Amino acid sequence: MAKKITKKPQPKRTTAKVFDLLFKDLLHLSNKAVISFINGLFSTKYPPDSKITYLDKETVNEDLKNLIRDTVLRINGVTYQIEAQINFDADMMIRVFRYGFEAGVLRKTHDGDIRTIEFPQVRIVYFEGSKKIPKQQTLRLRFPDKTWYDYKVDTFNLLDHSVSELEKQGLALLLPFYVLKMRRRVQKAKGENELKKLSDQLKALLDELLGAVGNLNKKGQIDGKDVEGIIFGMERLYKELFNQYKELAEGDIMLEEKLDYYSDKFEIAKAKEIAKNLLALDVEIEKIVKATGLPLKTVKSLQAKVKVA
Repeated sequence: MAKKITKKPQPKRTTAKVFDLLFKDLLHLSNKAVISFINGLFSTKYPPDSKITYLDKETVNEDLKNLIRDTVLRINGVTYQIEAQINFDADMMIRVFRYGFEAGVLRKTHDGDIRTIEFPQVRIVYFEGSKKIPKQQTLRLRFPDKTWYDYKVDTFNLLDHSVSELEKQGLALLLPFYVLKMRRRVQKAKGENELKKLSDQLKALLDELLGAVGNLNKKGQIDGKDVEGIIFGMERLYKELFNQYKELAEGDIMLEEKLDYYSDKFEIAKAKEIAKNLLALDVEIEKIVKATGLPLKTVKSLQAKVKVA
């Protein structure tokens, strides 16, 4: 007989809300991370230093409730709209159309009596949708003269793609949400032994995700702060999904340790950069050691490199 699963107390919260807020936060990381994401999602080729203008704006519906869209941004004169859902929502297209219309109104143009509203380029990202999700969703607009127009938007189903595919496309901002891959299996687990097996699979998945994050950092598609933000997001979602299962605690510990490692690594890198700048200004070594907290040996080593340069 399977041993009963022991669950820790779980605070009340809305998982969808947590995912929604995290997605918005990730879409405001560094320019290079967001540009890499847009290039991967829309098959564009913007340089990593392209300027991004955010057009996010909350509106209010007829029930006086906030309508919060995900992110609308503009790059080199082109507007992009990204909407994210955990699961398939057939009515998502109605909201997408409304958000796109509102974004277009903000930048409407006119030529004589003709007013023009330009709709953004749109993608709907599904984090955990089934393979039944269509590659494209359609909203049919019917007019009084009996003409109609099909407004179509491509979808991106996260779990249809492997971690290596996401890395190849530069979609680092989606990596935290990949922990959803194991949610259904964990929920269906019938005993402690089965959960322990899933714990090993979860750790292997986290290893793969963290490896992809590290590789994208090495390629220059995300910076140090992005790495920290992405791993923090991964840890936050892991807690949200699996914190109630004590058998899965090792995965959370693993993420915390990796987050600490990268935080220390990038803090040291930042301190070294500051030290180099101070050395270039001929600031005394002792003062640099005190200001940066770096060991004397490290500062002297940097001094040699600065002199060579």
